[in-house]
Amino acid sequence: MKHPVTKQKKSASRAKKQYFVFADGARKKLRNMAPLVICSNCKEKKINHTICKNCGFYADKAVKKMASPLDTVTKIKA
Repeated sequence: MKHPVTKQKKSASRAKKQYFVFADGARKKLRNMAPLVICSNCKEKKINHTICKNCGFYADKAVKKMASPLDTVTKIKA
């Protein structure tokens, strides 16, 4: 089977225009993603308008009590 062949070469300006339309759409999609901000309490990156997964703070208030490493240790039964 033969492969399809274009009937005319696409001009350079037309090819660039097609690329820029694609690139503009990609930029718009990236712009609509949720921005990352630095948590005011622990200085870790977090998604804007959400609770920090590291410390449980939101808008300088403790919303969620996070387990400390000592709380996760359980007693060993003999």
